[in-house]
Amino acid sequence: MKTVSNKEIAAVFKEAKKYLATSENDAQNVSKTFYICIAINTVSDINHRQWYSCSKAKDIIDERLDGEYTVGTWLKVNGFIKTTSNNINQLQKYRHRWLDSLIKEFSK
Repeated sequence: MKTVSNKEIAAVFKEAKKYLATSENDAQNVSKTFYICIAINTVSDINHRQWYSCSKAKDIIDERLDGEYTVGTWLKVNGFIKTTSNNINQLQKYRHRWLDSLIKEFSK
């Protein structure tokens, strides 16, 4: 796999925010999703030249979720929330904050 710079990864995370729903209502928009990795897939689908950067960005998400499938599951398993079903809007806010922190981290 080709080398991908941190700035390229940060650009993927920044672009993915455009496709990440901000709330349950926002997810009704066909171009929005609840999940970060699906938002990253959308970035890759729109700009195939970013495929390697998107793949690396998803690897980072997967690594940080430590084997859990979603951030909601990770938060539940690690005792931060009791259920994911009642917290959809809060989970979306968390996902956006997480992407913001990743953008900041990989922009350095």
